[in-house]
Amino acid sequence: MNAVVNIEDFKKRQRKRYLKTHNAQIERFISRFISKHAQSSIDDFVNQYQYVQRNNHQDSWDYLELRDLILESLEKTLGSVLASELEKQSWYDERWLSWERLLEHCLTAFVEQNTQQEMLEK
Repeated sequence: MNAVVNIEDFKKRQRKRYLKTHNAQIERFISRFISKHAQSSIDDFVNQYQYVQRNNHQDSWDYLELRDLILESLEKTLGSVLASELEKQSWYDERWLSWERLLEHCLTAFVEQNTQQEMLEK
């Protein structure tokens, strides 16, 4: 009883342990989910974003703004389906894998999927 546990250190260790154990399952799940449910391409987002920027007389465009718009779009269009499918996964634990981190994984898979498709087309 003499040991005092720092709750933040404990959570950090648990999160690392969880991700180390389940990272492959998470990546596989997200990759399959995006390939099944994401109907548009990264080029569609980029072209639409540039079109809007030009119409608003913007001289340049911001990668971070584009990235945030894609994340927002993924959440709006696929969020409820993603949440319901995650609930069915025995490995999913929302204490250690935040919604924001899941969306980041989705964005990465979305970009990778589009990159792979482009490479195959060439």
